[in-house]
Amino acid sequence: MANETLIANLTDSRASEIIMGDYERFLAERTSLPQHPALRYAGRVNGEGILTKTLPFIGIDANDMTEDLTEIEEMGFTQLPDDKVTVTVARKGKAYAPSDMARMTDNLNVLTPERFVQDAFATAMQELVKLAASTAAGFTGSVGTSGQVLGAEAFLEAQKDLDVANADGETLALLAPQQWFNLRAELALDSGGTVQWQPATAELVARRGTGYKGKLFGSDIFVTNRVTKINADADFAGALVAAGGLVWADGVPPIDDPTRQVQIPHGTFELDRSGRKALSEYILNLYLGMSIGQDARGVKLVSGVSAS
Repeated sequence: MANETLIANLTDSRASEIIMGDYERFLAERTSLPQHPALRYAGRVNGEGILTKTLPFIGIDANDMTEDLTEIEEMGFTQLPDDKVTVTVARKGKAYAPSDMARMTDNLNVLTPERFVQDAFATAMQELVKLAASTAAGFTGSVGTSGQVLGAEAFLEAQKDLDVANADGETLALLAPQQWFNLRAELALDSGGTVQWQPATAELVARRGTGYKGKLFGSDIFVTNRVTKINADADFAGALVAAGGLVWADGVPPIDDPTRQVQIPHGTFELDRSGRKALSEYILNLYLGMSIGQDARGVKLVSGVSAS
């Protein structure tokens, strides 16, 4: 094995001038995306016998309209349309292995089970964001121009496309920070500031996730660095997603030893020991999957990575 956390690998955080217990985290994407109608939860695969969950779509409630008939003309039958989407749950994982010597000389109090549990929770939340961003890049519908900024016209066109498709319910925009900057800049400068978004309150951030920025033209805005790059990494593929546009499922394995394992969202965290090597192993296993629900319920928002 490799990449164990050893004293020899922690030279920067063990320098003599380091203040005990004081540190800053590396820069990383840490946004979370809790429940939103655009992300339809299909359930857990626990006890299902297979690693897939299927969500049906039924053409009911005015999907079909009436036909014109004469006074005594016999009407035909209407076929009730249906469709389905299948989500496959896959395993994801990571593990840390600090040595006993690294842990007993830990001057920052980070090589502890408690901190690794916190890391596991944060990672589980981030994996859902990562899946949503990568899956949304697969929508067929697309607005925006390669190499150009994302403007209000493209955003409104995406909303129009969802309206035309009868994709009702709340909508969620998944944007890269650069896309959100370009959109705000246009609204603030070109419109003289007359068009404003509804900023997120602390309560809404707690409910909708740390990347939630508020509403723009009625759509929830979520900003993340996980937005997929396309066209040889020249463009961002953000997305505007209506309710049910993305469908996800998960699984949580049973606990065998409660003294060493704990269930967390979408998986488990556990402690193991390699006594002969004097290593403590902190192991995270996640079981998640996501698919496009109905293609017409989402639109890609394409803009240049370097556009400003």
